[in-house]
Amino acid sequence: MNLLAYDKSDLLEAFGDNSHLGDIFSAVEELLRSRGEVVCQFRVNGLNLTEENEVKLSQVKIHEIELLEVESQKPSDLIGLILKEWTLQLPEMVAQADKLSKAVREKGFDGQMRHLVQLIDSCQMLVDSLISFDSLYADHPLLQGARWKNAESFMAKSIGEALEAFQKKDLVLLADVLEYDIGQALVNWSELLVQFDGQISNTAAAEIALSKEGNAKPEHISEEQSPSRSEGP
Repeated sequence: MNLLAYDKSDLLEAFGDNSHLGDIFSAVEELLRSRGEVVCQFRVNGLNLTEENEVKLSQVKIHEIELLEVESQKPSDLIGLILKEWTLQLPEMVAQADKLSKAVREKGFDGQMRHLVQLIDSCQMLVDSLISFDSLYADHPLLQGARWKNAESFMAKSIGEALEAFQKKDLVLLADVLEYDIGQALVNWSELLVQFDGQISNTAAAEIALSKEGNAKPEHISEEQSPSRSEGP
């Protein structure tokens, strides 16, 4: 995570005293976009802002801001964190789907509504994450492969069938979909995302190694021959 910090004098110098906080947010987002990064968190006068807060405070004048801090990160780094979260969560979701299937067979919907909603919501969140992966890694071989594409189609189909069975109050069908479709779809993604995480982690490690090698000082250049850093007048 990278951190930018601007005190009041920095902001006045850069934007003038007629600017609003919303203008600064936009300018910082554009600056970070040019660096290949995205904003993870705005913090104003020590207070972390939600997206709702950002909208509410967008018209605050610059002279009311003592300190603006901005946490940022490259999308690829964020994807790595999201991937690791899913590799931990998916096995739990598989177990949850199996448990919920058994409960629906034995007890019907009684007491299971909240668990069903939570599982479907988690599946939808997984689909949203997959869309992000597809967008950022459009040319990645794994994401363009038949197994990945088939898993996406099967996941969407399984969620749709679960919702349809619930709407029809078809307990037998819902239990079957949870056990054999949702459960299998989650197993598929558990395996695929572990594989994807390993591949992008290896790629990132190789890039870091190459970067260090490229920044290393050639051995034939002595310390005396190296350009000295200016110490000022």
